[in-house]
Amino acid sequence: MRTGFFAGWTNVNLANPQPMKTRFRLLPTLSMIALLVFITGGRTQAANAERREHKELPVAKAGTLTFKAMVGSIEIRTANQEQVTFDSVIKRGGWGLSLPSDLIELVEFHYETSGADAKIEVKWKANRGPRFSNLNVRHTLIVPTHYNVDVSTAGGSIQSDNIGGNVVAATSGGRIQLSKVGGQVKARTSGGSIALEKALGDADLRTSGGSIKVGLVDGRVNASTSGGSISVEGAKGNLRARTSGGSVSASVASQINSPLELSTSGGSIRLTVPSDFRADLDASTSGGGVSCDLPVDGSVKRNFIRGKLNGGGPQVTLRTSGGSVRVSTH
Repeated sequence: MRTGFFAGWTNVNLANPQPMKTRFRLLPTLSMIALLVFITGGRTQAANAERREHKELPVAKAGTLTFKAMVGSIEIRTANQEQVTFDSVIKRGGWGLSLPSDLIELVEFHYETSGADAKIEVKWKANRGPRFSNLNVRHTLIVPTHYNVDVSTAGGSIQSDNIGGNVVAATSGGRIQLSKVGGQVKARTSGGSIALEKALGDADLRTSGGSIKVGLVDGRVNASTSGGSISVEGAKGNLRARTSGGSVSASVASQINSPLELSTSGGSIRLTVPSDFRADLDASTSGGGVSCDLPVDGSVKRNFIRGKLNGGGPQVTLRTSGGSVRVSTH
């Protein structure tokens, strides 16, 4: 029968009691409980470990911030100020039992200013980091309104809002999201999507694995991905978009005077233009059909169109190895 406090743990035979045996059967269970409490406490301590860094660097407007981090996401904002404000939050990202401060304290910060320019580097001490860092790092940068930024991280996303100058952004693994940029844009990621809302200069966007979405760009656009779709909503100048696996779509709001090229190895292509759009069109597909809403002065076949639109204009080349091609009007 079961009796007393131990009824939920073990059986007690009153006719032949074995108190010592019952006692020793409880010890492993109690030891396991103690071990779990120790592990949980270690995990909680590791998860709560945190290090913060704050720095203000005086600069003049129209300078350049160069920021390089060995890991972490980057957020860039602007303010009406003549300084670069930097904040970093470093947390343990795992549940290890080692002391949480060990890994966090291996990170060091370097600062440098020269005239209107500033440099910030976040790296491992003696450039010797652990093989698996397992850190959760967030960097926040606030720069003057009219300022250039050149930022890179070995692992994390990059996000900017209303940068007045040029933007260079590179990450080894993460998405890049840029809102309004007052100058040129150069963005690179080894694994993530790229989104650009607006730029007054040229835009050069490349990813090894992700989609690319582009809004209104006044300058030239060069977009390339090894695996994902490409969408360009407002091309005004020279446009070249290439993907190895995905669809490509582009919209031209007004007449362009530079060549336009859209290509994909596996997907459809759609180009939207004004009804009075002038171009020399060369569109073809290896696996699908080609159509054009505008009258074509040239050769029109099921899988290719070569001819002039509205009397001819800049060269427009559309190529796909597996999908349809369509030129439509607004």
